[in-house]
Amino acid sequence: MNRLAGAFCYVASLLLATGLLLLVAEGVARLWPVAPADHSPASAQLSQRAKSTAYDGYDWKAQYFADQADYRKITNRYAPYSLWKNGDWRSQTINVIDGYRVTWTPPERPDSDEVHLWVFGGSTTFCAEGPDDVTIPSLLAKRLAEAAGPHRYIVHNYAASGFLSNNEVHLLVELLNRGKRPDMVLFYDGVNDTVNKVSRGIPHYRFDYFDRFGRPQKGDPNRDLLRKVAHKFRLVQRLSPPAKRPPSLYTSIVDETVLADNAREMLQVYTQNVQLVQKLGAAYGFKTLFFWQPDLFSPGKVLTREEQAIKAEHADKEQLAFDVVAWQIQTSRPFAGLGVVNLSQALAPVESTIFLDFAHITARGNQVIAERMAEVVAESNAETVAETL
Repeated sequence: MNRLAGAFCYVASLLLATGLLLLVAEGVARLWPVAPADHSPASAQLSQRAKSTAYDGYDWKAQYFADQADYRKITNRYAPYSLWKNGDWRSQTINVIDGYRVTWTPPERPDSDEVHLWVFGGSTTFCAEGPDDVTIPSLLAKRLAEAAGPHRYIVHNYAASGFLSNNEVHLLVELLNRGKRPDMVLFYDGVNDTVNKVSRGIPHYRFDYFDRFGRPQKGDPNRDLLRKVAHKFRLVQRLSPPAKRPPSLYTSIVDETVLADNAREMLQVYTQNVQLVQKLGAAYGFKTLFFWQPDLFSPGKVLTREEQAIKAEHADKEQLAFDVVAWQIQTSRPFAGLGVVNLSQALAPVESTIFLDFAHITARGNQVIAERMAEVVAESNAETVAETL
């Protein structure tokens, strides 16, 4: 009996000592001044972008990358109808209020009439690759203000990372249902529709997340709960191995027949979305503008060495889909009569590095796009935009 009691006391003492040691280690981990290293794929991408010559010459570079390192940890929020919106954030260079990016606003002009211009798009319109005042919507607002015409344009950036034209149409309808009214709406699309609907054959980027609710769940909920509780402790966070990118649920389609079918369906749906927005504009009294965006695979631009390396990474993946879509637009003319402005070669004159991947560009590229948009906006207030495709 004495031996059993002694063994029990020994085990209890060992557990108590282990517990105290873990508490001390947790306290040290929480007080340790150096944050644990971030080895996530997103962090690696941000570090790589910071080295790109596309950011050379910008005095806001250091502050922007410091803000971006924190902002990228913010997750999207659920939004009715359009499915999600950007997470709110405040910093010196990146600000998101009520889910939408802050846009440069021109000073008051008592002698002018205000024109509210709503801009819709995905991440290439949200423009997380630079500060608030160098996004496409902000540069568009500045360019329109420089023209010093009779109008004072108030540009609203309603873009959200990952949005396709379908999401944008739903968001437009929701805003109208809330009683808001624009004078003009502008849609900037092409990349997300192509990547998702053509290259991957899925409706949108968040398809897997929302699809989970319609199919049986796999995995052990108790194990998942234990993992979440464990990661509340700083010691566990520090001792955990670096995060790895999860395997992609959707791979790029390489079958040319499937890609061609997907492209035709995508362009048909996009065309229907354009027509629907135009009908809404006629009913609610606002003008509508549509732009098909450029990408790294668009012909015309002489690519720098950095851009050539990026293109090579996607040559046997996404580029196949973009080439098929470009060929169908050129031969089938699906936008004929709709007034969609094709900007696929708008960046051709730019000699420096502006592409950070096959879709996202920096401020120099945004400036070119914004200037072309400003021309079309100004023309649309004088007369109907001529067919451009």
